[in-house]
Amino acid sequence: MPADSSTAVLLSVVIPTHDVGAWIAETLVSVLAQDVADMEVVVVDDASTDDTAAIVSRFAESDDRVRLIHAEQRGGGSARNQGVAEASGRYLVFCDGDDLVPLGAYRAMVESLERTGSDIAFGDFLKFSPTDTWRPTASMSAYARPAQGIRLVDEPTLILARPCWNKVFRRDFWTSSEITFPDVPRSNDIVPMVTAYARAEKVDILSDVVYLYRERPGATSMTARADSADSVLSYLTQERECARVIADLGDDALTAAYRRLIWDRDGFVHVAKFAASPTRGAREAEIAAMLSDLLDLVGPAPSGIAPFKVLALTLAARSQWVAAKVAAGWEQRYDTPDLHELAELLDALSSRGERLAPEDRISWLSVRALQSWMPDRTDESGWAAAAAALAARCGDGILARVAEIGSADLDPAEVVPVRRTAAALVTELRGGMTLRITGQSDLGAEDCVPVLWPVDGLTDVIEPTSVRWQSVEADAADAAGDSASAHRVWTAEYPRKTLPTHVLLQPALRLTSGTVVTADSRPPLPDYSVMDSFIYERHRDVVVLYRRRGRIVRAVRRAFIIAGTAVTRLLRRRGR
Repeated sequence: MPADSSTAVLLSVVIPTHDVGAWIAETLVSVLAQDVADMEVVVVDDASTDDTAAIVSRFAESDDRVRLIHAEQRGGGSARNQGVAEASGRYLVFCDGDDLVPLGAYRAMVESLERTGSDIAFGDFLKFSPTDTWRPTASMSAYARPAQGIRLVDEPTLILARPCWNKVFRRDFWTSSEITFPDVPRSNDIVPMVTAYARAEKVDILSDVVYLYRERPGATSMTARADSADSVLSYLTQERECARVIADLGDDALTAAYRRLIWDRDGFVHVAKFAASPTRGAREAEIAAMLSDLLDLVGPAPSGIAPFKVLALTLAARSQWVAAKVAAGWEQRYDTPDLHELAELLDALSSRGERLAPEDRISWLSVRALQSWMPDRTDESGWAAAAAALAARCGDGILARVAEIGSADLDPAEVVPVRRTAAALVTELRGGMTLRITGQSDLGAEDCVPVLWPVDGLTDVIEPTSVRWQSVEADAADAAGDSASAHRVWTAEYPRKTLPTHVLLQPALRLTSGTVVTADSRPPLPDYSVMDSFIYERHRDVVVLYRRRGRIVRAVRRAFIIAGTAVTRLLRRRGR
């Protein structure tokens, strides 16, 4: 029932639950510890099949502030709406059944609203997982300082975070604004939150951390299901409604912030997850059309957005999902792509003659993939197709950065057979003052020598100062699980001073013909050490490495940078 200013209950906490038995007790303990007088906790259980309801019932028996209500209809949105209808407090706050509320959080927000008469009080929040804790609001200027009695247009970056659980609402504002949660598979709070932000006459922003959101492992969490077609369609449907609300406000700064939300944050994250899903299914075209509609509503990407993010969304809106997957994977994790998928990206770009991403990054991504493609050394057509697409996109010269072509000008169709013949495999890497690489091959000392190939193609091939060869008996190799034909083992050493600084190098074999053949590399990379002279990276099944400056040189250089920065700041202060 609606509350008025005379109600005995000051704050109503609405908690929808569904199969959160592993966490609900911890959540309720944190909520009930809040130092707010006259608080009620309305738990609406949405058909849980575990012990969630039983745990809440035990809390309700021992604490009369807790009420357990069984949802009248399925869905998290309906559960929240039913909780609001049952609530009687002057103020309203939402909590999820697997999260935590820091001590003093609710009191801080309620006291702020009592002082200012604002409609909403926002608080800061953290997210945590079993291995990490982070602050999603770190890049949002709205959360950099407290504020009272402002509007959304005064702090446009508020729009970048739209959860319902890090804020307290004045109950009469919520009711008069007719805000409700939709029952949708995903993102059921973004429309009601954007609506609330837009309609609030005054809001407060607190610097306090008022909520701890748990990123749950496993397939039952909303995050784990975010890549399904239903989830993405749900998100896009809700986001289009948000776009219309923002457009109606007609504020340029807010529109720019919202545009960044789509191209740089929420929109990109949802598209990237769906593009990477192995079960995209038959609804790709439908999702692409809806995304295209959203991007038309939002407008072009603002300046400063990472080019591969823009590329991923643009390609997805055209239903070029494989190409979008490659672009998104490169932006998120610097993934070295599958060659067939890379060819689709290159073809998608070349077919329109567009320059949607920096050419140097496109070429670097492509060369990485061509260098790294090793699975079974059998996919000759895939390698040749990707090489042809790269040459068509960036010119024939780019292929010279691949060892086999740069060293001997092999035809792309010959590269995979040559790699298969050599069967070069790195089995161990050790750094320090001397780089030591151990590997095996079908070839022996009379056929080849281990070398380091410069990925930039500008430096000469680097030979080791020493190589030790060893033959392995066939039965011993088979017993160890190695290929029956890989019976030549070598160890090559490269002292630090013989290697160029900051040039990417990859292990390879140089044949007596002069052809340099890339070596597959699967050993664990050495742990990072400040004393190590080398830095290592894995590109699929190929390792690249480079020699960095000496530790003393790095320290001196760092000291000069710090000193120069301090002097610049001092001069700026004096010039004011």
